[in-house]
Amino acid sequence: MSPEKKGDRERHPLEGSGLQYFRDAEGQYFVPMNTAIEITGFRDGHLRGLAIKGRIDGIKPGGRDWLFSYDSIQEYLESGRSFGGRPRKNSS
Repeated sequence: MSPEKKGDRERHPLEGSGLQYFRDAEGQYFVPMNTAIEITGFRDGHLRGLAIKGRIDGIKPGGRDWLFSYDSIQEYLESGRSFGGRPRKNSS
């Protein structure tokens, strides 16, 4: 997704996408868990694990809710990393 022009600045792909997002004071975009699941197709536990391991940027502002950096999610997906998991043992 490339940014679109909106006036004199580039428009972020999340703007106008219909997905829920938040923008911090520095202009970084964050998405809640349900939006991150929709973008990546990953389960919530996998996303939490990626954030805890530092592979994607995630914050837990309060309680049990998570917010994930949209840009770090995109970088992770573009890096070609697989879903992960342990390799299966050969059953023969």
